[in-house]
Amino acid sequence: MINYDKVVGNHLKRIRLEIGLTQSEVAELLDKSLRTVQKYEKGEISISVSTLGYIAQTLETDICEFFQLEEQRHDGTDKQFLFVQLDR
Repeated sequence: MINYDKVVGNHLKRIRLEIGLTQSEVAELLDKSLRTVQKYEKGEISISVSTLGYIAQTLETDICEFFQLEEQRHDGTDKQFLFVQLDR
């Protein structure tokens, strides 16, 4: 079974690192504690949809970035796909 909290948390960390922010800086931008951001990234606590929307807006990224999964295929290659189809 897929742990979606970890999927979203891993993407939060990836996005944070891509834009060059520390966890402390993200915590300050989001008005959250450092520990909360650490727990988000580890998938230890769930992020509500409204909070995730706010995070995406604050980090200037599309909310869809948080929902990409990597599927390991039998040939050893990775395939990325979205598990949520969003209407635009």
